[in-house]
Parts: sequence; structure tokens; C-alpha cells
Amino acid sequence: MSGSTFTAAQLAQIHDYNLPRYIFGVVAPVLQVAELAVLCHFAARLHRRVAVFLRRDEFGAIRWRERRGLRTLAGVLDRLWGDEGWEVAAAYGVTFCAILSALHLPQAVYFGLVWERRFGLSSYTNIGFAKDLLKGFFVESLAFAALSFGLFGLIRRTRHWWALLGIAGGLLLLISAAADPLRGRLYFERTPLPSGALRTELMSLLQNAQVDLQNVMVEDDSRATRKIDAGFLGQGPTRMLVLSDTLVARLAPDEVLAAVAHEAGHVHESRWLPRLGAAGALLAFLYLTDRLLRFLARTGKFGMTAPGDIRGLPAVFLMFVILSVLARPAAHAFSRQREAAADAYGLNLTQDPDAFVRLWIQSAHINKLDPAPPRWVEFLELDHPSLKARIAAAQAWESEHLRESRKIRSTAGAPHTP
Repeated sequence: MSGSTFTAAQLAQIHDYNLPRYIFGVVAPVLQVAELAVLCHFAARLHRRVAVFLRRDEFGAIRWRERRGLRTLAGVLDRLWGDEGWEVAAAYGVTFCAILSALHLPQAVYFGLVWERRFGLSSYTNIGFAKDLLKGFFVESLAFAALSFGLFGLIRRTRHWWALLGIAGGLLLLISAAADPLRGRLYFERTPLPSGALRTELMSLLQNAQVDLQNVMVEDDSRATRKIDAGFLGQGPTRMLVLSDTLVARLAPDEVLAAVAHEAGHVHESRWLPRLGAAGALLAFLYLTDRLLRFLARTGKFGMTAPGDIRGLPAVFLMFVILSVLARPAAHAFSRQREAAADAYGLNLTQDPDAFVRLWIQSAHINKLDPAPPRWVEFLELDHPSLKARIAAAQAWESEHLRESRKIRSTAGAPHTP
């Protein structure tokens, strides 16, 4: 089994690249909790400012709802919400999103652009990076507005909102992967992988793996990063294999096949248990949200007067962050098991452990992955097995495969006893 080694200089560079990211990965949740606690404290004041702003004279003179063509829409939304308060709720959600985005902007720019450039991993232009940030803010603002209107509007309508929304959300989780191919199109262009030897070998591999798909696409990730990536998006009739153009350009064909074989393992893994688990977790979170909002309304915290009061939005996010931090080690451990199982599937599919080892080493070189991260990092932050663990697993697979091959040859060559 072959594979290039890391020089001391390369290991030092990988260490320098990852150490601040490791530290910030631990510090970031603490900062998020502190930010959201402050926003909870000022929730009533922020709500009052938003309400006053929307009702200023220059807005009140020609209300948007009174314009021709919008009266019907305004009337429908008023009836769904119960009064005109949905405007303040939606604007409050967008304002809350804008404040969070502003607080996270320095770290997004530093780790997403400055730090990546320092280590030669970013190919973003300043304008390109800014455009993608704005796209992300636009999508998040729409999501926050919809959340503010939909979630709190439903809370205002029925006491058992959490059960209704949990069941509906759980069903959506079961089929949400079908929409995955649409999300990435907001940021990157995709074109079909051209005909040739690589495409022929990929299609043959996927046929052997019994993976049906719509197409093999190449994504222009190189406009933003020099890192490599691959994966399946969608499910059923929407499933497609997406390869970053950096991966196609920088890896040998057998290494690309190894990467795709690994991803084929994820296609064949059992998805019902994780999705049912996610649906159950969503239902439990919504129930806890209901309990939290009722407690805040009962005690008058943050100026809340009812469970459906939009001023409770920061408190809901604060609870979500705390629960996510507590669940992260277990979630990452489960993810590492899934990735290890996908590695085993890929090895059985390709019968080429050498290609897998070279793929992992190349990935570590290109993406600056730590070959042997500290145990605390693996426990708290890694959702993939370390390079050291993956190579050990490939070597164990090869040893077992060789033993099985010798056993078969030995049995085939043994004299027949009548």
C-alpha cells in the first residue's frame, strides 16, 4: 500500500492552519450563548423599536398594504395572524437575523476569507465573497421572516401547535433530500461531466453499486476555494453526483473513483433511522419550545405577554444553541461511524485500498486536514474519522482480504477426499 508522507514543514503548516480553528470551534458556542443572552435581555426594547419604525409617519402616509394589488394579500395575512401584528413580527425576525449576521460577520470574513487566503486555500475575489455573503443573508432573512410569521402565528392559533408542526416537519425531513440539488445552485454553477474515460469508469462503478442517478455534474468550486469535495445530492429522480472541479483537476482517476465509491456507501446506508431520529428530535425540541414560551409568558420575561409573542424568538434560539452544543459530541460520534461504514463499503466495491489511502492523503494535503488531531478535537469537532484511523482501517481491510484470498486458494488447491 503506497502513499506520500508528510514532511515536517507540511505538518507544521497544517497545525498552524487548524489550531486557531480548533480553539474557535470551542469558543464560538460560548460566544453564541452570550450574544443570544444579550439579545434576550434587549428583546422588548428591540421589538418596540421595530414597531415604532414601521409606524413612522412616512410609512403610515402610504401603507404598503393599501396599494393596489396588495390589499388581498394583506387581508389574507391579517386573517392568518389574527391582526396586523404579523408585520412587526416578520420585521422583528429579519432585524434579529441582521443583528446576528452583523455579530458573526468578523469571524465569517476572517476564517472564510482572510485565513483561507493566508494558507493558499481561497480563490475568492473580494467582490465574489461579498456577493455570497449577501446571498446567504438574503436567504436567512427570508427564513427568519417565515419562521417568525409561521411559527409564532401557529402558536397564536392552537395550543397543540408543537405536535402539528412536529408531525409536518418530520414528514418534510423524510423527503427534504430531494430538494438538495437546488440549494447549491444559489452559489455555484454545475455542468455535466464531459464524456471520456473518467465518466465511463464512474458510470460503470455506480452501475456495479446499483446507484441510479440523474447525472454526474461538475461544480465550479474553484471560483471560491482550492479544496476538493464530492457527494450525492437529492434522492430518487433528483439524485445526482456532484464533483468539485478542483477534485477532477487534482486527483488521479482511481482516487476520484475511490471518493465516489465512498459516497455510494452513503447512498446505500439506512436513512430511515437517522431521519426518524431527526424527526423525533424536532418534535422534542418543539415541545420544549412550547414549554419555554409558556414559562416566559407566565413570568413576563423579556416583555412577553403570551406564548405567541415574537419577543420570545431570541430565547428559542438560545435554547437551540445550548441543546446543539450538548448533543454535538454524540452527533459527531454517530457521523464518524457512518463515514467509517462508507469507507468499508467503498473498499469492498473498488477492492483498491491503495487508491483510498492516496485519496485520503491527497485530501489531507489539499484541504489541510490534520492527520492525527488531538483526542479532544476528535471528540468535540470531527465528524469524519482522522486520516490515521482511516489508513489503519484500510490496512486492516487489506490484511483481512489477503487472509480470505489465501484461504480460498488453499481450499481450492486441497486434494479432494472421496
